[in-house]
Amino acid sequence: MVWICENSYFAPPKRYHFLKTLVIICVMSAQEWAGFILTLLSIGGVTLSAIRWYIKVQIKPVEDNIVSLKKVVEEVRAETKTNGGSSMRDEIKAIKLEQEHAREKRNKQTEKIDHLYDLFVDYLAKNSK
Repeated sequence: MVWICENSYFAPPKRYHFLKTLVIICVMSAQEWAGFILTLLSIGGVTLSAIRWYIKVQIKPVEDNIVSLKKVVEEVRAETKTNGGSSMRDEIKAIKLEQEHAREKRNKQTEKIDHLYDLFVDYLAKNSK
């Protein structure tokens, strides 16, 4: 590979004296250009292959986690749908109904106790005279 290079400096006007530009003119044959381009393509291909492999290695555990999360979500979804008694939602409904019945019983017992208290107070009022 033969490189023919010529270095020259472009001298701008004096007011732009701080700017200097290096101009390199290189002349290569077609075969040299083809080799250079193929070398760049090979380096790019190897780099892209390495990046692709790294992404696959990093994404595989994430995919496994997504699959396991989907299974967990399906289990939770199945527990929150009514299915005739064995799901969590059915059990919560049953507990709620039991609490409502217990509340009604407490209210009735409270009313009975209040009534008995009133009767006892009336009895004491009548017998204390």
